[in-house]
Amino acid sequence: MRHPAPFPSSLRSRAFTLRDAEKAGVSKERLRRRDVQRIGRGVYRWIGLEGDGPTPPGSAQTENPPSGQSTTGVDGGSRLSDEQPYTWTRHLDMEEMRRLDHLLHLRESVVLSHVTAARVQGLWLPARVMDDPRLHLTRDPRAGVPRARGFATHRSRIGAEELVVSQLLGREWQVTDPTRTWLDMAALLERNELIAFGDHLARRAVRFDGGDGGVFFLSRLTAAVEGRAGRRHRRLLRECAAQIRIGADSPKETELRLALVDAGLPDPDLQITVVDREFHPKYPASADLGYRRQLIAIHYDGKHHGRERQLNKDVLRNAAFERHGYRNIVVTARDADNAYARVIREVRRLWPSP
Repeated sequence: MRHPAPFPSSLRSRAFTLRDAEKAGVSKERLRRRDVQRIGRGVYRWIGLEGDGPTPPGSAQTENPPSGQSTTGVDGGSRLSDEQPYTWTRHLDMEEMRRLDHLLHLRESVVLSHVTAARVQGLWLPARVMDDPRLHLTRDPRAGVPRARGFATHRSRIGAEELVVSQLLGREWQVTDPTRTWLDMAALLERNELIAFGDHLARRAVRFDGGDGGVFFLSRLTAAVEGRAGRRHRRLLRECAAQIRIGADSPKETELRLALVDAGLPDPDLQITVVDREFHPKYPASADLGYRRQLIAIHYDGKHHGRERQLNKDVLRNAAFERHGYRNIVVTARDADNAYARVIREVRRLWPSP
């Protein structure tokens, strides 16, 4: 089956009209491909395909490395592999966008925030918070509260530097940027969820802005947290910001990392790679996390790893690490159900004696 041509990144995170598509150079024929969904008369949204995610402007379509290989390029940028480990939030549907029309007269004074901001920007959030049918808005504490059903209104001051503008049905709305959205979500997420959300945003920054993007994001996030003296959730935000890492490729990897640390083990290294020509002449083999100095490689094998082709790749990956002196620990969903107790025991058993 022929894969659709790359879709403009400017249209990936919002609904758009036929006119918007034409301005972006997208033909009517392209809008009929399977990665685009018609959600109303003359209104569309990009839904992507399995393995797709928001793509930074100017990025080229590149060969996907075999699973178990590093998806980090020479320049430090990152590409998604065949499987998309993050479940992207669904975009606002037509009913929700029409609901916003009731607040058109307040567009200059309301900001789409919290879960709604994440959905508009295509950010990952835990599935449980997506069950909230309300649209989240934030207004200045001095402003009134909109009297409309189906909205959750928050009161807080938001600086212009914390805003981005998104178009919904051709209308511009103010939306909290990823950093401010992370801060706001401290009111709705548990500790590990907030850290996983931060790991996702750091990963996203690397993909959008290159190798230094994650570092710049963490620097900005830390400054934003420190600037919230005396405000709600600051202690939780400081704790979680300090534990965000660049390199986690899925929420489960973050969950596993935190389980190891909470058990008293050192913070593991992320995305360990070994160059092994028997594995592949071009791409290095990659482990999700582990301990380089102790030669322990940990692989989180999700549901797709049960496929025969993937199993073969995993065997080759594990063999590559063994040739370089590593001991492998393979983690499955069953380990997650048991709070990773077996993995913690295995790491302790393999840890070199002092």
